[in-house]
Amino acid sequence: MIYLHYRGVRCISLWPKPENREATPHVAATVSKDVLAVSEIGIDGVSLQVPELWKRTDPHEGVGDVNAMQHESVNKLWTGDNGGNLRCWDVNATGKGIVCDFNSQSAGWLSGLALWPEPGVMVCSHSSGMGFIDTKAGKVIRQQYTKEAVGKVTLLNGSSPMLFAGIGGELMQYDTRCFADVQEKPKAIASWSLGSPITSLHCTETGKGHLLVAAGCMNGKVAAFDST
Repeated sequence: MIYLHYRGVRCISLWPKPENREATPHVAATVSKDVLAVSEIGIDGVSLQVPELWKRTDPHEGVGDVNAMQHESVNKLWTGDNGGNLRCWDVNATGKGIVCDFNSQSAGWLSGLALWPEPGVMVCSHSSGMGFIDTKAGKVIRQQYTKEAVGKVTLLNGSSPMLFAGIGGELMQYDTRCFADVQEKPKAIASWSLGSPITSLHCTETGKGHLLVAAGCMNGKVAAFDST
């Protein structure tokens, strides 16, 4: 066990993303209100190397808790805070490492991020819905408001069109290929009712190519579904 943070760790992002059994993460980014750090994962797969590879203190200058984080590449990652602010970090950049900094225009605190790096699109979940972001231009494409807070969003990888969102206690599956037709919002194609607010999501692919999604809820329930 190592101590990088004085406050509670709000989010962890692994790279490469464990999207299947062949993908083995070798770095882990962790974030709290006081520290953003990237550490190398030990060869045993259950430890972090000391010292950390990269570290920045007070990543969002005390604006609020940093509840959202996601790798864009091995060297770049995004963070989002309670004030709706998004930052892109480059661990190889000089100075503090901030390469992009803007507000998501969300009507609430940010809770999760999912990225399609090649087209430069990101979706951020927040307490009032979801925002779709042009990461190359650093601007908001559109907001999609929901009746309940969106706790988390996830997708398999940057080439998968399937987006999963935890809206209150409902797990929703969206097909984002509608963006190619310039539709206003992604098409909902499946849903599962879990009865408690969803606070964690993850996707992975089986050896047979099935797309699995796992959800964790505020009441302690964990559920997994084959969405293929």
